[in-house]
Amino acid sequence: MRRSLVGCLVAWVLSATVAGAAGHPVEPIGGPWGHGADGATERFLLEARIVDVRELGTGVTHPKKLTLALGDRTAFGVWKGIDEQSTSPSSTRARRDDLLFSDRWQHEVAAYRLDRLLGLGVVPPTVARVVDREPGSLQAWIDDAFTERQRVEDGRALTDAAAYGRASQSMHVFDALIYNVDRTQENILITEPGSRLWLIDHSRAFRLTPRLPTLGRRGPLVMPPDVLQALLALDFEATRSALLGLLTERQVAGLLGRRERLLTATSAAVPAGRE
Repeated sequence: MRRSLVGCLVAWVLSATVAGAAGHPVEPIGGPWGHGADGATERFLLEARIVDVRELGTGVTHPKKLTLALGDRTAFGVWKGIDEQSTSPSSTRARRDDLLFSDRWQHEVAAYRLDRLLGLGVVPPTVARVVDREPGSLQAWIDDAFTERQRVEDGRALTDAAAYGRASQSMHVFDALIYNVDRTQENILITEPGSRLWLIDHSRAFRLTPRLPTLGRRGPLVMPPDVLQALLALDFEATRSALLGLLTERQVAGLLGRRERLLTATSAAVPAGRE
């Protein structure tokens, strides 16, 4: 199953022409993508009237906090319009195949959709929406949440440390898969009862390299059994459909390459990130 998925995706990458040498994704797609509660939240994000727009005041991507209203419902959303890329390495140790650094709102939508394909449910529903004639990502606001930094600084006790630990393991696998090296205590949100994690800020993820990042963990990457099964069962057509218009062909190829390395590292019982 693993090899057939990679083979299909590689064939798609090699045959695709929409991005060209510059590596631009095709035009973003709109409309609800998720199902059930996710689909309802997406529809709200897409159709709600924008009542107020304010600078969020955190983050280097200058996100905005939107107040949204539809019918008798009012809620908040986080909008990002960042769309930048550079051929300069993101660090002095960057590999040659990681020189194309991108910081794009499309990655926020891609992270949400991939999260749902894997059944993790840790990235808030996110859609593509134009605000003030500028395209960007609009993500559902998580109410009554506090950051990992606040938890540590305030010494807040976890009501279910085991569940929190399992969620953290899944987070490390997800970050390795999407090559997200910008995970900080500020973009890990926690909701009561203190074991539910929400992951935000993925605009700098999805690098081109098929190699796995180290991510500064203490010890080897631990693959939870349910995440392992989700990676094994990841469907090519569903992945292609979900990410079309959000990532370039090379980004998707890198993603699938990292998936293979995660599975190989797991079966060989060696720490992910080592080559």
